[in-house]
Amino acid sequence: MSTKLLAKRVSQEDHDLVVAYAKNLHVTVADLLAPAVQDLINRASAHNAMATVDPAEHGNHERDNQ
Repeated sequence: MSTKLLAKRVSQEDHDLVVAYAKNLHVTVADLLAPAVQDLINRASAHNAMATVDPAEHGNHERDNQ
């Protein structure tokens, strides 16, 4: 399986803070990020599933303009 990297730039101060926190907990930064990344993947997957549903199978799902 090929893997890809998801990243977000942060300030040096924020980076140092998170690295120190991870070290204090005896885990890696990746360990701390894993739940948030998995949640993002789950939400993107659910969104994709809803976006690819055939409207003819489930009626008209147009949003009401409010």
